[in-house]
Amino acid sequence: MAIRLSNGLHVFSIAAAIACLALGASPSQAGISVGDSIRFTNREGNTGGGEFGVAELPNANTELFRTFCLQVNEYLDFSPLGFKVVDISDRAQGYSDDPLDARTAYLYTQFSKGTLSGYDYSPNTTGHAASADALQRAFWAIEDETGPASGQALAWINEAALAISSGAWSGLGNVRVLSIAWIDRHDEGREPGTPGQDVLMMVPEPASFMVWSLLGAAGLVAYRRRLRK
Repeated sequence: MAIRLSNGLHVFSIAAAIACLALGASPSQAGISVGDSIRFTNREGNTGGGEFGVAELPNANTELFRTFCLQVNEYLDFSPLGFKVVDISDRAQGYSDDPLDARTAYLYTQFSKGTLSGYDYSPNTTGHAASADALQRAFWAIEDETGPASGQALAWINEAALAISSGAWSGLGNVRVLSIAWIDRHDEGREPGTPGQDVLMMVPEPASFMVWSLLGAAGLVAYRRRLRK
């Protein structure tokens, strides 16, 4: 839906941006949208997967959030050249088209909120690295990228399954898949546009975003009317 002013100007997208600025929200986590360029930094974890830090270019040193891999046969690197965001959706892209599992969404939500039970969030510690490894293995196991999980990874998978079966969690919540493409060859020998590793991210609630976007649009209409008087 678009709100049309007397001069035919469509203001929905402008209003959405203003509403987001007022709330500190955005169409995607930390303001990242399709078409943006991002880079990754290697954080805690020793699996070859997450945790990864994510920054939006050109602000390469400003970490916006932490994320994890969804696949084992797609790749990313830590080059400052970064990657292009090609999709934000409910499914993995790349070499497969695979809907995101609700258990993955539950665990990533708890991780992002800092409330995942038993997760060691202490920066730069062996405990944090062990937690990151276990959570990455849980994601890979849930998404059928590896065999069955064990230890802490299995415990988290069981926690997610219990949350779903009890009705405490359903669907994907605010979790989505961020799909990337290689911008150039980097040092990996991949052609520009080649799909990269899919990772996890958070988005705001669509209903809340719509409400505040409409409020922002109404504000613009009122402002426009005041200018015409």
